[in-house]
Amino acid sequence: LGSIPIGALVGLMLAVARHTFSWSSIRLLKDRRCTALDALTIWGVSLLTVKKGLAVSVIVGVCATALRFCWETANDLYSSHEE
Repeated sequence: LGSIPIGALVGLMLAVARHTFSWSSIRLLKDRRCTALDALTIWGVSLLTVKKGLAVSVIVGVCATALRFCWETANDLYSSHEE
């Protein structure tokens, strides 16, 4: 690994990051085709990826999305009592 130039490794890392990022999410934000909570999740996970790393941001993103799904599903539930 000591014989590989750092510039080549950085270039490879940037190329992989460019190809793995979901660029369509930026289009969703730009065209305002997503809800405010979706936009907050996209921005939050993207910033968290830069600050803390991919593993942490994936865990936080999945947890935030699961909590939001539970909240929205719970608001749709109702019960009735028949005698």
